[in-house]
Amino acid sequence: MTNVEFVRHTIESAPEAARDHLEAQTAKFGFLASPLATMAESPALLEGALTLFSLFEKTSLDGAAREVVAMTLAHDWACGYCMAMHSRIVSNIPALAPELERLRAGLLPAEPKLAAVASFVRAVVARRGAVEPSAWTAFLEAGYTKRQGLEIVLGIAAYTLSVTANHMTKVDVDPPFEAFRWTP
Repeated sequence: MTNVEFVRHTIESAPEAARDHLEAQTAKFGFLASPLATMAESPALLEGALTLFSLFEKTSLDGAAREVVAMTLAHDWACGYCMAMHSRIVSNIPALAPELERLRAGLLPAEPKLAAVASFVRAVVARRGAVEPSAWTAFLEAGYTKRQGLEIVLGIAAYTLSVTANHMTKVDVDPPFEAFRWTP
């Protein structure tokens, strides 16, 4: 069996079609994240991931709910990079920081509305979108809308792409997230 290794590209070594995206992300965050550096091997994948993430940020879900989507999937799909990165983000969101250890352990948040998000994500994934009426009821009764249920599908799509690429390319945690390293 062949062991396929991926290059962690720099802006200079990346295919031309990926360079503008890498430059923009480096300017935005101050460093080039490992997942983006390896995704650059396929400029279309890189652009697709960045587009999906940008669209998910524009949904009507607030930042805490979006991070619960990310952390739930990162935990359930055992993405160490995702867990480390999103743990750092969560630690800086006052409404969500108290939930960090529960999310890292794969538990539902203690706050009921955020717990409804995590439960709904798991219901969508478990049944590949054929969500049971009881899961819809719990999600809607927590104060969310049908629109937001569909927006969670967008988040699942974005993070499915990211987690899958991270596993395939075997990215390691970048130094800014090292304090939040996580092992499944």
